Amino acid sequence: MKITYTTPPSQEATLTRTESARLLALNRRNIDSLLQNHWMTLRLSDVAPLAARKYVSANVPLAVLRLGAPDYDHDGRRIGVAPSYSDEEFTESARKWWTGPVDQALDTGCMLVTTSSFIVGLLALESIEATIQPSPSVKRSSFNVRLLARVNNLVRNDVRVFETHPLVETLGHRIVPQRGSPLIVIAPGNQF
Repeated sequence: MKITYTTPPSQEATLTRTESARLLALNRRNIDSLLQNHWMTLRLSDVAPLAARKYVSANVPLAVLRLGAPDYDHDGRRIGVAPSYSDEEFTESARKWWTGPVDQALDTGCMLVTTSSFIVGLLALESIEATIQPSPSVKRSSFNVRLLARVNNLVRNDVRVFETHPLVETLGHRIVPQRGSPLIVIAPGNQF
């Protein structure tokens, strides 16, 4: 009699969307956005490192732009953010046309670009390029910006740095989810 033993092929644990949302403290819509954008998969090896990311706080105001899944706006302009975006697409998507505290954001000098609470980009805000008023109650502005750094792979926290800045170290980490317009300025001490 000959007995042989073989090791079964390893199978990586896969989580449900609900389990991933619970581990990342996000809602299901945010999980769907991260999946559609290809920032992560439902594999435990993707979700676990993201769940371990720290929340960012600073002693100065932080301008934060929250972007979702890639899409097109009513003018046919590409919006949202994804790791597949070229640097130019990433920058164009993030720099215009925003409502909210535009002047306060400009005063901070830079803007963290986030998706589903994860910081995926950093832009230097140089000036307001233009302002339009599509309706009497809505004013939208675009910024002149420079791309300082961006995340290529969120799970591995693979960051490309174009210019050094103290906030580069925040990339791949998180901000506490906030309500309001996509462009917000978080006051010091209110970042948790």
